[in-house]
Amino acid sequence: EEAVQRGRLPRNPVVLTQPPPPDRTRRKLGWTLDEARAFLLAVADNRLYAAFHLGLVTGMRRGEILALRWVDVDLDARQLDVVQQLTLEGSRPIIKQLKTHSSDRLVTFGATTAAVLMAHRRRQQDEAAILGPGWPDSGLVFTTALGAWIDPNNFSRIMASLIAKAGVPRITPKGLRHTAQSVGRVVVGGTRSCRNASATPTSASPSTPTPTRSANSTARRATAFAPPDDLDEFIADRADANPDFPRLVDEAMARRNDEDSVRLASPADSP
Repeated sequence: EEAVQRGRLPRNPVVLTQPPPPDRTRRKLGWTLDEARAFLLAVADNRLYAAFHLGLVTGMRRGEILALRWVDVDLDARQLDVVQQLTLEGSRPIIKQLKTHSSDRLVTFGATTAAVLMAHRRRQQDEAAILGPGWPDSGLVFTTALGAWIDPNNFSRIMASLIAKAGVPRITPKGLRHTAQSVGRVVVGGTRSCRNASATPTSASPSTPTPTRSANSTARRATAFAPPDDLDEFIADRADANPDFPRLVDEAMARRNDEDSVRLASPADSP
């Protein structure tokens, strides 16, 4: 246009061109069962393996996983309370209570996840013993090797690096939740969690004692649904009766990803 104004061109040829079509490549939202299993197998020796396992089994959000405290985990009852999250304010990590009381919930899990968490706790105890008095007593389930909070952005970078090494499609930490929801709803009827509307709000401090709960909440604990988390065994059992079952699971997840893609692209969801 400047060349036209200076008389160097009779007209602007760019005006007659068409812009390239928008990239409509569908973004990968979650993994298939095979991809999720391949990732977990590849990162089995990583110190944050339990965090990835927990995300894929329960569908917990990144901030909820990073803010989970041991005091909120009951390995014998195979359940945990989600009461706070680790998020960023500017560039500073901060632990805060969930946005609403109804966001507080009880999540149940199976024997495999309980064993994974027990192994993780032993590993964390070994790391604390090495540092001795230098280990900060945050009470968090997932910390750095020095006992500090894990920055959410660092967690995402670690996950991206591990995904590249595992050779599976790249997804974000939110994709762990998509995978848990998509696969879980088909295979085990969904990871159901008990809402705990009567929970007392928690402080931003990770060492705050467990909030007290009403008799209603205790009753909901007793009726909590604990889905099996050994997906391989579950699918193998169903495949004996229906050889097409594994294929149907993957097709159902693909449909769910398509639905999520359409919803994310909806103008109503745009800022």
